[in-house]
Amino acid sequence: MSICSFINYPSALKAQGWFQQNSGYSNNLSSVYFVNNMTGWAVGNSIIIATTNGGLNWTVQGSNGLNSVYFANVMTGWAVGAGIIATTNGGLNWFTQRGWGPNESLSSVYFVNALTGWVVGYWSPFELIMATLKTTNGGSNWIAQGLGGSADGLSSVYFADSMSGWAAGWVGSLGTIIATTNGGLNWSSQFVAGNVLSSVYFTDLLNGWAVGQNGTIRTTTNGGLNWSLQISGTSSLWSVYFVNSSAGWTVGENGTIKATTNGGLNWSLQTSGTNNWLTSVSFVDSVTGWAVGWNGIILKTTNGGITALNSYKNETPKVYKLFQNYPNPFNPVTEIKYESPIEEYISIKIYDILGNELRKLVNEKKSAGYYSITFDGTNYASGIYFYTIEAGTYKDSKRLVLIK
Repeated sequence: MSICSFINYPSALKAQGWFQQNSGYSNNLSSVYFVNNMTGWAVGNSIIIATTNGGLNWTVQGSNGLNSVYFANVMTGWAVGAGIIATTNGGLNWFTQRGWGPNESLSSVYFVNALTGWVVGYWSPFELIMATLKTTNGGSNWIAQGLGGSADGLSSVYFADSMSGWAAGWVGSLGTIIATTNGGLNWSSQFVAGNVLSSVYFTDLLNGWAVGQNGTIRTTTNGGLNWSLQISGTSSLWSVYFVNSSAGWTVGENGTIKATTNGGLNWSLQTSGTNNWLTSVSFVDSVTGWAVGWNGIILKTTNGGITALNSYKNETPKVYKLFQNYPNPFNPVTEIKYESPIEEYISIKIYDILGNELRKLVNEKKSAGYYSITFDGTNYASGIYFYTIEAGTYKDSKRLVLIK
């Protein structure tokens, strides 16, 4: 066994990436949405809760069984599950817009403005599935759109504008993505393959991501004409959210949170501090976001989820330094710490024993300070690996051992 060495930083230096907020309730939560850094809602198993102080306190607004929530502004919002409910006063009062249909479950709701929105779900028998429901008057009327011939069920819907949208779900045991360019009047199949998909998100008309079963993350850079596999693992992913074409997060089983700063070319595992399944994630900017899940779990971050060790007052590191990962050996997650005395472009890479580059953990300019990153070896075989750092003229490498 390798001897691990690590720096014992004072607790004052530690900046927790994700920290738990007390919802006060143990209901499973399925969806969260924030309109700004203070005002947000979460819905789930027979509950609607809301906050107006960034999640410090949550209050119950209803007891409906719901799967998804979305707000167009601080007053106007919708939630779906066994039917569609809406509010025009920030959730103080919710009213039914569409009752529960026979053998029906509504999974996801999305609006491009206060009037125009879509809902997707599944109907049984699956041969009768409607691709979407659409409204152009804030939900006063909902109209069924087309038939989902390329889907047995839809889990998520997203529109980049009033015409262009995508929905993700499943057909049989495969994942599927359907798309429209005319506001949902017609839907066409873009993709049917691989694992079932649970969430889809676009930052513009071209760049999008879909996540799902067995850690699947797929991406497109041409509006969905082609979907490529970015990563696949073991823990299923339930929700994905991007604030721009570079920065995004996905959450899932067993407290999994993964983040990217380069559009998904690399995903890093973040420390959630929970084993509860996480079902939904929402960010208001590149650093402030929330994730919710089972047993009423609510997590918040104010630094993008990075478990970083910031300099104390005006004190900064004197030299570059790369520390031995801990634990080592590990299975499947380990922590790597490093420090930089100046703002510099930092590169940290993982290599196999033959010297083949496997993954970039860091590949960006960093301010002077103390940092901690997590490496997830879930997708790699047991064995000896190496990690290297390059910062200016400084280079160093260390060995890590994965044992499964």
